[in-house]
Amino acid sequence: MAEKASRIEDTDLYFEKLTEHRGDYFIEYSPPRPAVPHSTLYLVYPGSFQREQVRTHMETEARRWLDRYPVPIWASAWDKKEDAIKVFGDASESFLLAWLNSSNEIELSIGLARSDEFSRMCPASVDLEDIFRDIPFKTKASLRAKAEKEAMDLSKGFLLLKIALVFWLAIVPASIALLEYFGPQWLETIVLIYSLWKAWQTYQRILGHAKQSAKEKDDEAKKTKMGHYYYHCERNPDGFRRLLVENLEADAVERVRLEAEKFKE
Repeated sequence: MAEKASRIEDTDLYFEKLTEHRGDYFIEYSPPRPAVPHSTLYLVYPGSFQREQVRTHMETEARRWLDRYPVPIWASAWDKKEDAIKVFGDASESFLLAWLNSSNEIELSIGLARSDEFSRMCPASVDLEDIFRDIPFKTKASLRAKAEKEAMDLSKGFLLLKIALVFWLAIVPASIALLEYFGPQWLETIVLIYSLWKAWQTYQRILGHAKQSAKEKDDEAKKTKMGHYYYHCERNPDGFRRLLVENLEADAVERVRLEAEKFKE
């Protein structure tokens, strides 16, 4: 085991997070990762909760996960709006530290009161693969290879886009011009008729005589709405900010709800 042990801050292992549903809340547990020598534990409450109950849950979960994986834990709780729950007091005490002391007994600390002791008990080196043997992980090298492949695919996509633009903006017009110059009389007539037809369509749109397609009507209606909304947002910026906050909170609530449903399944 000693041969495989490495410094946590130098590790290149990225473990997947574990998620489990508890009924009133669900948890997300993440093992140590590069430059983070401790595990993190999130308790997320998609519905209502009592602060004393949350505190009990945090302590119970910290003990449970320390028993399962003996690595110091930084635990915190979050509500359905993705805001930290101030279980123990103010914001500086909204988390719980848990670790095993030299006698292999569990220690719990609220906030930063015993953060120095917590940091000392975070192991400088440990065999993460052995401790978290049941959790899938990726290495820094594999993530780098994946990123390089995605960058290469993106580069190829840009190249194809450039080729398509060159084709439509340069080759096609040049080909039409050459056909008009060297082509037979009947081809020139077709090109002329097509150009006149497009000009007539533009003329009809300008005068408002042309019938709009369903898509054009939808686009026009959206533009009108956007202009209407913009006008009233400019008149009442404070109201717009309140609406924005409400929408962001609603989005957060929906994300938490969907995540909770996924973990239930």
